[in-house]
This record gives sequence, structure tokens and C-alpha cells, in this order.
Amino acid sequence: MGFSGSGGSVSGRMQRAVHGVDLATDARPVAVLQDPAGPTGAGGTLRGRNGNGKKAASHFEITKVSSQQVGAGGVIKGWEERTLNMSKAVRYNKEQGTFTVEKAGVYFLFCQVLFNEQESQYVKLDVVTSGQRPQKLQCMEGYGTTPSAGPHPFHFLKPCQVSGLLRLDKGTELNAITGPSFKLHTVGNPSASPHVFSIFKVN
Repeated sequence: MGFSGSGGSVSGRMQRAVHGVDLATDARPVAVLQDPAGPTGAGGTLRGRNGNGKKAASHFEITKVSSQQVGAGGVIKGWEERTLNMSKAVRYNKEQGTFTVEKAGVYFLFCQVLFNEQESQYVKLDVVTSGQRPQKLQCMEGYGTTPSAGPHPFHFLKPCQVSGLLRLDKGTELNAITGPSFKLHTVGNPSASPHVFSIFKVN
């Protein structure tokens, strides 16, 4: 037993709409959109093709005077992590001055250090990765050791910074390295440190 109305029986309307085509009104198929990213993950967020789509980032600064040091082999130590309220991109080993990648992916990295160097005519900063194929972001800046217009307190302050995209595997270690005899600038205001190490996952 069927039900009928002004538009005909229910079964009749269902037959006319088979395969997305309403034979009574339109002969063209109705487009069915599908999300190329696939099904949604926990919390309703879309999952990307390369993982769960979660963002990850870490930000470090050197803020304590006693921590501004260059260790063995020129490894810069004393980094302190700032809270970002999101998944961490790396974890930091204070003893070794090493950053370890938490998840594989493509990362953007930025590192800046301000030197107070009165002896060398140049300063340098390298961020180097471990592994079979080491990667390096490198900065080298040259300066005169004698002020041309007389001594002033900022003449010996020499910044160096590196940035770039790196494809990193989980467990890859990174170090910020400089010359073993170079001295970092003493931070006057801990809330505005010139020494920065930032990294975030872009894919």
C-alpha cells in the first residue's frame, strides 16, 4: 500500500530521483561533493594527507645572565622555553644544548643571537642538524674591531640570524653553534631577549 499526494506517489518520486537525477525536472546529474582531505578526525577537524593536521611550534629565549654561555664545541646553551599553548615542535636538553624534533615534517626555523665581541673581526651562527645527511643554516658577519668614530657602547654588539625551511625526521637533533670563544650579549631586560630560537611545523 502506497501513499500519494500532489506530487504523485512516494515510491514514484523515489524512482524519479534515482542516481541523483530528478527525471521530472532535470536530466542533469546532481553533483555530490566529497572532501579531498578525507574524513574528519577527533573534535571535527579535518585530517590532512600527511597526518592529523595538528600544528606544532616551539619558542626559546636566553634570558638569564648566568645562562648566556657558549659551551664545548661552540654550542650555545641556556635556552628557556616559552609557553605557546600548542603541541611542541621540539624538546630541549639543557645539559647538551640540543633540540630534538618530536614529529617528522617540514619546519620553518628562525634563530637569532646578539654577540658582544671585542676581539674577533667577525661573528658566526650555525644551526646544524644531526643524521646521515646533516643540514645547516649559516650566518657570518664581519666587523671592524676599532670604532671609526670613537668608542660607543653599541659598537661591539653584533647580531647574527638564520632562517629557512628544513625537512626533519622524528628524533633529529639540532644545535645552535658559534665560535667557542665568542661571547653573547648580556640581556638587560629579560622580557625582551635578543637571543631567539623559534621553530614551527608547516607540513
